[in-house]
Amino acid sequence: MSNRNEINKKVLCVLKHKENSNEIEVDFVKIKKKLKAYKTEFENLFENENNTPKYIFNYLSKHNKLNVLLNDFDYCEILDDSYQGIEKIEKRDYKSDKIKSDNSNLKKAKNKRDKNIFKKNLKYAIEDNTEDFLDKVNSKLRIPAYSINKACEKYEKNNVIIANSHRKVGWNYPEFSINNNFSFKFDTNFGYGKSSYFYTLIKYKNIDIVPFADLVLYRFSEYEEIIKYSAKHQLKHKEWYKAMNYVKDAYNLSINDEQQFYGIYIVNQLDDLVEGLNDIFNFEEREDWKFLNKEKDFVDLNESEHNIIEFKGEKITDSLGFIDILNNYKKIIPDIEKYGIDNYILKIEEINKKIKPLLSQEQQTIKDDIIHVKLKYKKLKKEINKLKKRIGKLLKRRRKYIKSCQKNNCDLGKKELNKIFKDENPTFKTFKKAQKQNIKDFSILKNLIDQYEDTLENLLEFEKAIKKYFKKKSYS
Repeated sequence: MSNRNEINKKVLCVLKHKENSNEIEVDFVKIKKKLKAYKTEFENLFENENNTPKYIFNYLSKHNKLNVLLNDFDYCEILDDSYQGIEKIEKRDYKSDKIKSDNSNLKKAKNKRDKNIFKKNLKYAIEDNTEDFLDKVNSKLRIPAYSINKACEKYEKNNVIIANSHRKVGWNYPEFSINNNFSFKFDTNFGYGKSSYFYTLIKYKNIDIVPFADLVLYRFSEYEEIIKYSAKHQLKHKEWYKAMNYVKDAYNLSINDEQQFYGIYIVNQLDDLVEGLNDIFNFEEREDWKFLNKEKDFVDLNESEHNIIEFKGEKITDSLGFIDILNNYKKIIPDIEKYGIDNYILKIEEINKKIKPLLSQEQQTIKDDIIHVKLKYKKLKKEINKLKKRIGKLLKRRRKYIKSCQKNNCDLGKKELNKIFKDENPTFKTFKKAQKQNIKDFSILKNLIDQYEDTLENLLEFEKAIKKYFKKKSYS
């Protein structure tokens, strides 16, 4: 377990050929600490406050060992964060244009006042530039980044090692073919914030191994995403161990027992998919269904009313996309019939036929609800406009009242006069309070109409997808 926690820090996780065997295995190899003898020297450069950016740059650029640390490094410090990577340090980084400008102004200054101003500006510019320079250098990361990049370069040339872990930004491995039937790749998009991901994709006999069951296991999972991977992993370094083992287990099984390979990676997935689709179709209350989230923790569905039917329609109609993949399996895999692929296709079609009338019924229900809410919306809008006119008249009276008082040399200020007016006209406060509540209710109704219309549009799309599929099938 300790090795797993040290992946990409002290060790690389590797997939390699097993000695005297056709199988592959997962192992760990050490990341050799580079520039170990110069680490303290490098760190001391930044701890000494008297060392200017110019001094640090010149020192490093002339150093025959540490000069490599001025280069850029493809290195992701935090896998699920954005703006990762370590930039190249260049001569222009230690002296900004602002410093040059302020320095020039100081030399041209003709009086003491201007000189003091430009001295102060120059001081701040130097401080800012030093801070920017140190941020860009990112001294704590440069040696680890250099070390892991050199380790990756070394093991990528090793014939025994098939693949190794990494922490590169927005990078994915090329496809590796272990034999004529089996290939894989790690698709990693590290360092892109919410767009980051970590996928493993396996191909067997030129077909993608697809995790069909993810459609029903995860709340937010769609056909378009699922077909991009065989397994997806959390954005953590220790997940490399799971990713490597996933490939290792699949490959070793494929060469030792092909039927069992098909059973685990295709048939079991389809069993779970069909069972999940039926469960989704049959459940009534949102508490009846639990999903995995991105972190693979269980979460509630958290949908109600029309959204439950929308959710059912989304999941069930999305499964139609898998049928083309299954038909492709039939063309490539010999004796595929014994795995009951046609039966799975039939079950997916049947569940879509069952959901279709429910989608139509729900559309009509939502249309009725939209009409009802729009009537309330229209009525409330009239009330708001009516109230607005009443408040407008009172505001006009208030302006006249204050103007009249000020004209007659009243000793009271505008604030006091405004308070007197409100006390003498209690309806003003009542109207303002009613206006505030009406605007709040108006916003709620507007959002509800938008939500209903979005749901209606989705239900129409789901029904359209079912019609399109069966129409296409009837012509084929």
